[in-house]
Formats: sequence, structure tokens, C-alpha cells
Amino acid sequence: MKASMIILVLTIIACAVISADACPKSKYFKGTCNALTRDCQIHCTRLEGAKSGQCVYKFPSFRCTCCY
Repeated sequence: MKASMIILVLTIIACAVISADACPKSKYFKGTCNALTRDCQIHCTRLEGAKSGQCVYKFPSFRCTCCY
């Protein structure tokens, strides 16, 4: 039981590190997520000139993260 819990924690940490490194030059924009779909593609690609965008929860609200 203890070993499986340790593996679970390490997996979560590894996923967080991988996702953080996937877009090292990202920028957060507060309050720019689409309220219904939480889509940031249009905001990031058209307005910010980024390659892609994703809506993520960044305390205390949802924000767009744009990948350059």
C-alpha cells in the first residue's frame, strides 16, 4: 500500500514537470479564457501571435497560457 502511494505521488510530480517543460516560453493572461469552452486558441494565435493556447486554472481564476 505504501509503495503504491509513493509511485502515485512520483507519477503526479513527473507529469507536472513534463507539462511545465512542454512550453518553456509560455505567458499567462488573466481572465482571457472563453467562458463557455475555456478555449484560448483564438486569443493566443491571433491576438498574441503564439503557436497555440490552452486554458488552465491558475489560482484564483482560469487563465490562458500561450505557447510561443
